[in-house]
Amino acid sequence: MSRAWPFADPEDTVAITLDRILQGASPLLLVTHDREDGAWQFLDGEHVFESDGTAVTLAEMVAFDPSLEALADLPAGWRAWRGRPGEPWHRAEGDLGDDPAPVLEVDGAGTAPEPDPADSPAFLASRNIEIKATVADYEAMRTAIESLEDVEGAAEILDQEDIFYEVPSGRLKLRIFHEAAGELIRYDRDDVAGPKASSYEIAPTSAPLTMKSILDRVLTVRGAVRKERWLYRVGPTRIHLDRVEGLGDFLELEVVLRPDQPDLEGALIAEELLTRLGIEESQLVSAAYIDLIMDDEAGADGAALG
Repeated sequence: MSRAWPFADPEDTVAITLDRILQGASPLLLVTHDREDGAWQFLDGEHVFESDGTAVTLAEMVAFDPSLEALADLPAGWRAWRGRPGEPWHRAEGDLGDDPAPVLEVDGAGTAPEPDPADSPAFLASRNIEIKATVADYEAMRTAIESLEDVEGAAEILDQEDIFYEVPSGRLKLRIFHEAAGELIRYDRDDVAGPKASSYEIAPTSAPLTMKSILDRVLTVRGAVRKERWLYRVGPTRIHLDRVEGLGDFLELEVVLRPDQPDLEGALIAEELLTRLGIEESQLVSAAYIDLIMDDEAGADGAALG
């Protein structure tokens, strides 16, 4: 006798998840049941581009991770999360970003819950390993990237303007894609050549120009970086081929780390990919784009004064 389907929604209900979850490159840590349309989303807690999403049925997700049966009664307008695969699911009312709500244990065990992703810096502060290098031949590098046997699909082409603000610690930038899409990003990263760890928090916004107006009134603008970015994916790595206004062409790798993954493992992934792309140590860059731009401007000002 077959087991009864536990969800109120039919087995063929369309849901959204991420390719990197289905491929095992990222863990399933976050489930949302939308308040407005009842849609289900199965996520990893990382930042998501529209191109990352893939449609599946609810039954396919339950087959992929049977622990989701414990969330069959998750009401619309609620979310559930866990610290890592195999741990119990925890739940709270409200969409991500809402005020914290009382937390209920799914299994009723009464143990202390994992931090809510809506208000926990530990959950929101994702980690990756980054490495940046200069590119002498832009077209040759694009061909090399697209020739990788494990590159996932075509590039996503993004026009980005990053506005940096003076803050007491770390870095803060507003990234504007267009007038209806942007991100506020806070991150910490050492300026060293070669692979370096970065922890970051991202808050998407549908009103970046309004956010810029507000930030400009309360913070000092440090500078801006404008670039065209070709975004590729190879497993857990985001490959950025950047043409930066006023600086030139660069390759940037971001290896997205799992919560329990050591930095060294990410660094080895980045270095192996650099070798495959023919990047030499002499091409590595330690500074951020904004620092390179500010240094160039300072040099130009000094030359003018001299």
